[in-house]
Amino acid sequence: MAHCTEEQVSRQTASRDYWQRELAACRKRLEVEEADKRRALARVEELQQELRIVHRQLDQFQGRQMAEIASRRRAALQYYRDEYARTHPNYSGGRVVGRGGLIQPDADDSGDGCDTVD
Repeated sequence: MAHCTEEQVSRQTASRDYWQRELAACRKRLEVEEADKRRALARVEELQQELRIVHRQLDQFQGRQMAEIASRRRAALQYYRDEYARTHPNYSGGRVVGRGGLIQPDADDSGDGCDTVD
């Protein structure tokens, strides 16, 4: 059975103490990294929720804008029809009697401004 000298015991104790400090430092770094990761994941979740809300608000805004644009377009078209009827006495609700015959809107009423002549 070998006996350790006092110097050997002292070196082993110092080595053990060193590795215990290293282990404690690693544990501390790991705890900090895990806390950082939890905070980052929580922030990602918050941002994803905010993004969902912004997308929903954008969809609602676009829907309102499109409805408003369509309403303004219908009003403008009606205004121009009324103005045309006022200034063209031969116009009667979508049909115009012209010199060459009856002019009527296309059946598809695509709004392209191209009408057919019968």
